[in-house]
Amino acid sequence: MAASPARVALVSGTSAGIGLAVARQLLAGGWTVVGLARRESPLADERYRHVQIDLRDLATVTAKVTQEVGTLLTGCRRAGLVNNAGMPGPLRHSRRSTRPISRRCTV
Repeated sequence: MAASPARVALVSGTSAGIGLAVARQLLAGGWTVVGLARRESPLADERYRHVQIDLRDLATVTAKVTQEVGTLLTGCRRAGLVNNAGMPGPLRHSRRSTRPISRRCTV
């Protein structure tokens, strides 16, 4: 059996943008990265695992992340989480209530 990686990071939104850039930096720094995104990721690295998933489906997220990450975390010395997925869309300032904004930002 292969040894557990020393450092494991779970990064959401790795199909593009900031999440992809963060995953690349972590890989360059020697981390093992598990990426979560609705779309495929362009990353191809032996220390990268991609989980294609919609983070709004919490039951599936729990099962898949446990399956994909659980064994990696056993014996690792350092673990990290970068929650970067999603975009709330245009936000309008409202003096009356922050409820619409909080609904958009809830994961």
